[in-house]
Amino acid sequence: NNKENFEEYTKLADSDYFMDYIIAQTFFYCSATYSQKFAHTTDNSLKWRPLYYDFDLSFNSTSGNWFGFFQHDQYIRGLTESGLDLRITDTSLYNAFMRNTEWKLKFLKRYGEVLNSTLSTENLLAVFDGLVASMKDEMPRTIKRWGSPSSMDRWNDSIAELRERIKSRRKYIIAQLKDFNNQL
Repeated sequence: NNKENFEEYTKLADSDYFMDYIIAQTFFYCSATYSQKFAHTTDNSLKWRPLYYDFDLSFNSTSGNWFGFFQHDQYIRGLTESGLDLRITDTSLYNAFMRNTEWKLKFLKRYGEVLNSTLSTENLLAVFDGLVASMKDEMPRTIKRWGSPSSMDRWNDSIAELRERIKSRRKYIIAQLKDFNNQL
C-alpha cells in the first residue's frame, strides 16, 4: 500500500491488464483463476500479464451463487489455512495489487464500467445468441457422430440453461462487488 513501492511495482506489472483479467475471470466464473501463466518481455517493454486460457468450464455451475474471486478472499491473499496447496498456486502478483487501496477502488470503478458496457446482459446475450445460431445447423451431425449431447432437445435445454446463467450472472457479481467494497 506504499505509494512508491506500488509505482515501482507497476513499472513491471500491468495494472490495467490485471484488472481486466480479474474482471473476465470472475464474471465468467473461471474456476482456474489462479492456476495460470504469466508473460512479459525481458526488456519489460511488455509488463507482466496473466494469460487468458482454460475458459472451457466457464459458467459451469448449476447454482446461482458460484465460487468467486470475491467470496474466497483467503484465495486472493494466499493464506495457507484455506487448505490449498499454495506451492502450486502463485498468488503473489494478485496480492500485490489487492494490498493497494487505490488500485482496489479503481478496480471497482472499472468493473462497473465494464458491467454497463461490454459485459451488459444485452451484449452478452446478443453474442451468445449469435454463437448458438452459428452452431445450430451443425448440431445434428455432431450428435450423430459423437453422441454428445444425446439429442437436440438436450442441446436446446443446455442452451436455455446457459442463457439463464448469463441473464442472472450480473446480480451475483454486483452482490460480490458490494461485499468486496465493504472489505476496503
